[in-house]
Amino acid sequence: MTEQNQAEAYASDEIDLKELLRSVLATRVPVVISLLVVSVVFWVAQIALNVANPEVYRYESRIDFIFDGVQEGQYPNGSPFALPDLVAPAVLNAVYDANSLADYSSRKHFVNAFIVEPYTPDREFILSRYQQLLANKKLSPAETQELQDQLEVELKQAALGSAKLSFLKTGGSEIPEELIQKFLREVPLEWSRHMINDKGVERHDVTFYSVSVVNEELVNSLDYLISFEIILDRLLLLEKNISTLKNLPNGLVVADEVTGLRVADLERAVLDIKRYAITPLVNPIRTLGIAKDAANVELYFKNELIELDRETKVLELKQENVKTAYANYAEFDTLSAGKSSAPASSSIIPQFGSEFLDRILDLSNMGADISYRQTLNRELLDISNQLADLEGERQRIQDLLDSLKSRAQVDVSAELRQRYEAQITTQMPIVINEIKNYFAIANRVYQV
Repeated sequence: MTEQNQAEAYASDEIDLKELLRSVLATRVPVVISLLVVSVVFWVAQIALNVANPEVYRYESRIDFIFDGVQEGQYPNGSPFALPDLVAPAVLNAVYDANSLADYSSRKHFVNAFIVEPYTPDREFILSRYQQLLANKKLSPAETQELQDQLEVELKQAALGSAKLSFLKTGGSEIPEELIQKFLREVPLEWSRHMINDKGVERHDVTFYSVSVVNEELVNSLDYLISFEIILDRLLLLEKNISTLKNLPNGLVVADEVTGLRVADLERAVLDIKRYAITPLVNPIRTLGIAKDAANVELYFKNELIELDRETKVLELKQENVKTAYANYAEFDTLSAGKSSAPASSSIIPQFGSEFLDRILDLSNMGADISYRQTLNRELLDISNQLADLEGERQRIQDLLDSLKSRAQVDVSAELRQRYEAQITTQMPIVINEIKNYFAIANRVYQV
């Protein structure tokens, strides 16, 4: 009886696998549908999240500022400098147009994607150094405040020396990485060009002439001798540019990036073109008195002599005024010294009375007296040098007039005249182009 009951119990515990499989297969459609629905919901939610919060890629470039005044927050001409200047709309719009980015991004999105911030790798070092100093409990409140002020100044200077330029690209953006790297390099270049050429922030305390002062059409339209006057005047301007470069920091060591010429080389090149190119051209014209309109040329140089005489008279009057001021000052100084010389003979230290105080004032004014005399002497020397230059120029123009006056006594054949005129026609454009190139070289070195 017991064995029969156990057999019945075992029979009741058996699972019918066929029935189980049939049950599972009967529910496969709802399960598959449920899986598909969950998958769709998941990916829709994922896409929605990406749209709402897209993945952002950050591209960075480091920039070092080396121009004069950057540590004081100024451009070389004294105008204020700030890091946001680097990503000004004028700069970014120029880069946007130059790279034809309209196919990849809107202008507004492109401009807003840039960030510029200070690059201060030494910040932690500076902070730790000052924290150690400020930890000294023996410091007075004044000393503590002074250290804090120094810390603020040092952090500010460190923040202005370098910057980190960043471009933020969202996951949906189509801008290629190579293009991003390209315009990250172009932004500081465009900023530099914009500030130098458009804003004029390089220097304002010097006069520097560009190639625009050489007007080739004007030179070719005038008579020969007058054309050479213009060329010589432009060479003087070029020499002033060279003198300016020589007085700038590192002016003698900077080389032109195109030709490799330095300032000393440029100075020699200008001397060579004056001596070996211009002089051989102008000497036959001046000696033989060759001119397109001799009467007009003669009138021009006579007017030049009149202007030189006028300038000479003005300088001579200035010279007399300075001499008179110097003489009057010297006479007054002598009278003052005579009045105050009596008490100075005593070898005993005077009491702190009016005489002693007057003597102290005399001693303190001695430096101002010497400075004033030196100023007057320098002014006299400058005027004397200008008068000497005017005399040399007067003599040069007088020689030209003498050549023109003696042209009637010189038998200049038509063949000789045509040869020299053809020489000028051939060589003058070469000379003008060389002068333009030298101006361009000087300006490139100046910008560096």
